[in-house]
Amino acid sequence: MRNPFARSRTVAPGLLLVMVGLLSALTNAVNVAHTLADREAFETKTREDYEGMAERANEPWIRDFGEFTVKWLPVAQYAFLAMGLTTMLGGIAMIRRRFHSLAMVGAVLSLFNVVNCCCVLGFPAGGWALFVLMNPEVRAQFFRPRASGTPEWSTARTRDYAS
Repeated sequence: MRNPFARSRTVAPGLLLVMVGLLSALTNAVNVAHTLADREAFETKTREDYEGMAERANEPWIRDFGEFTVKWLPVAQYAFLAMGLTTMLGGIAMIRRRFHSLAMVGAVLSLFNVVNCCCVLGFPAGGWALFVLMNPEVRAQFFRPRASGTPEWSTARTRDYAS
């Protein structure tokens, strides 16, 4: 039986990126669905939460953030959902050693995915992936020649990096 981790240095950090991206995408998808399922309840609860925070802190300006949150939190949830999916796709690209740029973007996005504590795993995973992806030997693996029968344009980039 072949060991996939011995074959390439990209497999382990790529798998970790896939796990972090999947976890992030699932949690953010649940948050988006929860917000969209009952928009009025979301808005009411958010306003009540900020009202309570303002009263407990005796700071009336905190109430203003309630309306801001009602307006922008769903947008942020969609953005973090996209970040999770991109991180997952970057991990897949890293495992397959294709699309180096996508793998880099996925690794960087995992560093900034701070919603739902995904940064606890995302920061080390993204850092490790970036460390591996910046290695010139690993980078060359992404641009190796394809098998015969592939279009000429797909190997043109390989020649640029080989020299």
